[in-house]
Amino acid sequence: MNIQLDTKTFLFNATRDYLPDYKMHTIMIDDALKVKDLLLEVQNLENFFDFRKTNTMLQINGVSVKGSLGIAKAVELFGTSWTIEPISTFRATKDLIIDDSDFIEKHKVLEEFGDEEDFKYYKTLIREYYASGTLAYNQDYFGDSMFLYAHHLIEKYPAKKEAILDAIDVPNGIGSYEKECNMYPYNDNMQTIHALEAQLFAPEVKGYSEEAMGYYDKAEAVLCSHFAAQKDEDCALETILDNITLEKVVSEVKHPFSDFKVAFYAGDFTCKDVPEVKKAAKELLTAIGANVVDFEFSARGDGFDIVGADEAVAYKKAGNIIFDAIDSGAEILVVDSKETHFMIDQGKKKCEKAVGRDIRVPVLNISQMVALAIGITDREKLGLDTHKIAVEFI
Repeated sequence: MNIQLDTKTFLFNATRDYLPDYKMHTIMIDDALKVKDLLLEVQNLENFFDFRKTNTMLQINGVSVKGSLGIAKAVELFGTSWTIEPISTFRATKDLIIDDSDFIEKHKVLEEFGDEEDFKYYKTLIREYYASGTLAYNQDYFGDSMFLYAHHLIEKYPAKKEAILDAIDVPNGIGSYEKECNMYPYNDNMQTIHALEAQLFAPEVKGYSEEAMGYYDKAEAVLCSHFAAQKDEDCALETILDNITLEKVVSEVKHPFSDFKVAFYAGDFTCKDVPEVKKAAKELLTAIGANVVDFEFSARGDGFDIVGADEAVAYKKAGNIIFDAIDSGAEILVVDSKETHFMIDQGKKKCEKAVGRDIRVPVLNISQMVALAIGITDREKLGLDTHKIAVEFI
């Protein structure tokens, strides 16, 4: 079946261009074909456009994919409006072709522990390297690929384990790793790397404790009491949808959020679950009247996992999440994670300093949104009195 795609393609020649150009095209293409076939169509329209014909890699709407991805699946993931870019816009030399010498150079960190066969394996991790969220803020970061490579080496050479762990447990190393949901297909890299991290000392996160974050859970407890429901072990979204039910919430809405554009941050969930979580959150927020807007950084790392090791980068990441939401039209950012709320709301001043902008859009958790919608407005009961970003619309 033919499908119409509206594409915006990155064009850049490092020998003559200072900034990239983005060319717009409307292309009809058979959805049984591959993304690589779409690139060939772009090449027919832009004679000088180039990309690697073998092992093709690119970004669609900020997510790293392979050229072998089917058009039908890509449309399911990204819709029909695509921004097409190289896997690293910073390293682009000619359109989607990049200079990967920095990736090869980083191999020296663990070079002494492996052989040529291991180096071949390392080179297969190029997408993981350029999808590393911290790399965009710190070019000296080893890259997520390094820790997958370390795991590979430890499995193959267990006697070298301690030396390998010492080599990556340094500044710019594994302490600066944070999961990012910006690759497809999603994989279990996070679990593999966290298994390595668990063997190392984790720096303390200043200011974060269960006691300090006690305000965060208040609204969920209020909802459970109001609806005589049990708290879910995993997240408030499941408490509301599974234990309270959407029907009961809708039946009690008194103050719908119909005058607000609302964005939901899902980056604290496992990558494979993000699409379903975003869908469920949108359904709930729409049910209480909100106008839901999406934003590119909705599944990016919020900085919490690296704040103990690299506070400056951590708050740049957190700040960029809320400002991406704001720039996408959001008037409220909704989260379902106390760690995220700690970074963006409690860390308001640090986020502002890191990004150089003032934050005025409030950050509410999903339980607070529902409680307000059904008419519960006591700030102290909902934990709103301790927010650093004032909630002024109540």
